[in-house]
Amino acid sequence: MDPDDQSLETSSSFSPTEVTFTTVSPVHYEAPPRLNIVEQIVVPVLYCIISFIGLIGNGIVLYIMRHMVKNKSVTDVYVTNLAVADILLLGTLPFWAAEHVMGRWVFGTIMCKIASCMTYMNMYASIFFLAIMSLDRWLAIVKAIKCRTLRTVQKAWIISSLIWGLSLFFMILPSLFRTTKQYRHGDRCVWEFPKGMTYHLNVLYNVLRSIVGFFLPLIVIVFCYSDLVRFMRKRSSKSNNKVTQMVLVVVSCFIISWLPNQTLLIIRTYSKNIVLNHTPNCHLYPYSTIMYIHLFTACLGFSNSMMNPVVYSFMGAMFRKKL
Repeated sequence: MDPDDQSLETSSSFSPTEVTFTTVSPVHYEAPPRLNIVEQIVVPVLYCIISFIGLIGNGIVLYIMRHMVKNKSVTDVYVTNLAVADILLLGTLPFWAAEHVMGRWVFGTIMCKIASCMTYMNMYASIFFLAIMSLDRWLAIVKAIKCRTLRTVQKAWIISSLIWGLSLFFMILPSLFRTTKQYRHGDRCVWEFPKGMTYHLNVLYNVLRSIVGFFLPLIVIVFCYSDLVRFMRKRSSKSNNKVTQMVLVVVSCFIISWLPNQTLLIIRTYSKNIVLNHTPNCHLYPYSTIMYIHLFTACLGFSNSMMNPVVYSFMGAMFRKKL
């Protein structure tokens, strides 16, 4: 099939972080467009590298927290939960890599749902923990006296439980509407919605994902670290420059990792709704170009879980010493 074809049925397949959902027509069962060497080799290799390095890094973090840190702090609680979320997310990448390599999903419908749920839940859990860690550091430094009673290990575990509960929301649609569908070259793990669902639900869900799952955490992270830098600059400390540099690294890693993917989420929601409305501009975004960009932004997003152990654990320890 022409890779520029933006038909509703084919464009909703073959990616764990597929960013747009569509209604299903029972008549089109052509194989999803292939992206040749990029999809079959480059992306799986990147997924495996990200997964391997990330699992080792986050595994080390959990080992340290379990066996070497006796009196855990509030930050340690959040770092532990962040590592768990990242491990669960990175653990799904080999499944998606295998689907890209083979051009089909061979793990069955149940694993399709499980892998999809784990991907979405832990992707957003990781983002939420990054946001709460930035808020916690802001409270610990800028509001140290006023908020001392708020920062307890017990309350940190309660907040972590609430974050996991919120992340479960992102499992609802994958658990209901992710399934295997047979194409010419085999099964694929895809979204399959009842025919009556309209593009309004598509827009609503994607907007909620963008706002709740990215832009609100982004605002929290940018505000907290910016105000922290402002606060530190008022102190006559030789460590100010180091702290500023570390903050820039933390914020930059988050923005570089997730902003492209979330921006594409908005663009694809808009472009796919152009198709759904049958307007003359339905080919404003060539399918092949969009999918190449999507695969790249997905790799960037997953790489955030690989970088978190360095940015938030190892470098974070130096960060706290500088303060």
